[in-house]
Amino acid sequence: MFESSTGLARALLSSPPHPVLEVLGKKLSFKIAVGINGRFWVNVSQLSTVILVGNAIQKSESLSWCSFFYQKLVALSEGYKTDCLELYASVVFGSCAKT
Repeated sequence: MFESSTGLARALLSSPPHPVLEVLGKKLSFKIAVGINGRFWVNVSQLSTVILVGNAIQKSESLSWCSFFYQKLVALSEGYKTDCLELYASVVFGSCAKT
């Protein structure tokens, strides 16, 4: 279980999907349950993926949307690594390593 603000919880429940869920969902397979109280649960077989997804969602709240969309484009562009660690780094720290 992870905790976030109620504002982020509402954004995660909104339609269209929250941008961080879109980015993570393109590369990882996981299930998420979100409570309006700000708590969310991530279900996936590997513990490292649970931590990666939970931390990325929590950190996404502190990113500016302009920065986040730029990172999303970079992470999904050809010529860039998009494995789990690089995806996490692009979402949380804004760094992608060129291959």
